[in-house]
Amino acid sequence: MKNSLLIVDDEYCICEGLKTKILNLNIPDIGEIRTCYSGKDALELCRTYKPPIVLTDIKMEDIDGIHLIHELKLLLYPVRFLVFSGYDDYKYVRNAFQEGAVDYLLKPVLSEQLDSILRTQCEALRKSNLIPTSRSAAIEFFQRFLNILETSENQFEYEESLEIIQKYLSCKNYTFALAAGVGLTSTQIHALINSLYDSYDTFNEYKLLCGKLSNSKIGILINFDHVQISSYSIGEHLLTYAKTQLNIDLAVGFSSICQEPDFKHLYYEAENNLAERLVFGYGKIYMHRNLTTNEILLNSAKNISEILLDNPEFIGRSQYWTNLSHLFKKMNIGTLQSFYSYLTGKLYSAFSDHQATDASLCTIPSFYTFDTLNHFHETVLQLFRYHAAAKTVKVDSQLDIVKKYIDDHFTENFTLLDVAEHFFISYSHLSNVFHKTFGIPFQTYVISKRMNYAKELLQNPNLSIQEIAADVGYNNVFNFSRSFKNYFGVSPSHYRSSIK
Repeated sequence: MKNSLLIVDDEYCICEGLKTKILNLNIPDIGEIRTCYSGKDALELCRTYKPPIVLTDIKMEDIDGIHLIHELKLLLYPVRFLVFSGYDDYKYVRNAFQEGAVDYLLKPVLSEQLDSILRTQCEALRKSNLIPTSRSAAIEFFQRFLNILETSENQFEYEESLEIIQKYLSCKNYTFALAAGVGLTSTQIHALINSLYDSYDTFNEYKLLCGKLSNSKIGILINFDHVQISSYSIGEHLLTYAKTQLNIDLAVGFSSICQEPDFKHLYYEAENNLAERLVFGYGKIYMHRNLTTNEILLNSAKNISEILLDNPEFIGRSQYWTNLSHLFKKMNIGTLQSFYSYLTGKLYSAFSDHQATDASLCTIPSFYTFDTLNHFHETVLQLFRYHAAAKTVKVDSQLDIVKKYIDDHFTENFTLLDVAEHFFISYSHLSNVFHKTFGIPFQTYVISKRMNYAKELLQNPNLSIQEIAADVGYNNVFNFSRSFKNYFGVSPSHYRSSIK
């Protein structure tokens, strides 16, 4: 099967030139080649067209290449991103690779370089569609799958991976396990994973896949035919190996046994069971979760929280934390989780009300990231401190300052990445909170500022359209004209004629 390919650049000549160059290379694994002259057009196209190879420029007028990769990762799988640019700038290279690019080319792109890179990516795509045949390949594949389960993103990639897993694990019963320890190092995690493969890889009764999750847990998918074979033994093996060989205490949470490969359900069931370690500690295997909620304890904790949320000056008073700590120690896992859901809902609402755009919005962790009750307690305290700091700030929020900066500099040639780095904000965080707060994506807001300013300038007959394009931040008059027509429905020249 040949790989289709998409080229994205806001310069028509570069787009079509690259397409011709690739066609002339006659690479047998490259099939259909399409081109888009803007990031926005590429996003729209890829809702139905699914190219496994995307070549994109980094600096474009509407959506920059890094933002485009960030969005296309949610639409395409498998996919290999190649970026090209006339800028040999470290920050662009770094951010491109952080978003998922696999190679970086400098303009002008040489045919020999393009040929080598495209053949390499075609080979990588061929291998990615195969069932893992080695331990390292199985671990690498399953860690990608665990990331999909953690983030709940990219349904298409989940379904593709599901097909491969069902071929690799051909027995009829499945169960999911998660293992965690306090402060596990990468070396310890790798030792635990290898011990599982060493012990169970050769058994006919079991098949398994295991890998590391991003939060230093180990995910294990166990596959077997006979229900009477206890997956519990794998949990016991992990606990014993960790204690005797690594001198650490683990906790292991198991899901139920299921014949349907609903791995999302099994994963969250294992997460919920593993959460019991906050109450009962490590060195244990958890196969059930206490789903009940103690309403008396929950309401007492809510009452204290309401006082602290309404009176931030009380957050430093120890009696409130002493009382909360006592309540936490009496709660079962269901009550703890209910309280955390209540608190985070309140805090998200509060942060939104006073437009807190500092780290507080992205430092509310999932309940499943807590490894001890003390960790839970300390995080709750930190969240209240964030709330107090945000509520007592009297100056403009950081996002208001960012918006003012854009209003003052929209005629300059900058991208979302440039603004994020100027204010020392995460690229994805700024993109998300800007859209959420102002109801408009960053790039759309910049374009609206430029187009409305251009509309004013077009009323001056002494300015040429090329001069106006430069005055509103466009290096290329063709791109300016296309953006103006997309925004107002008429070209700049037609608009000027209509107002005479």
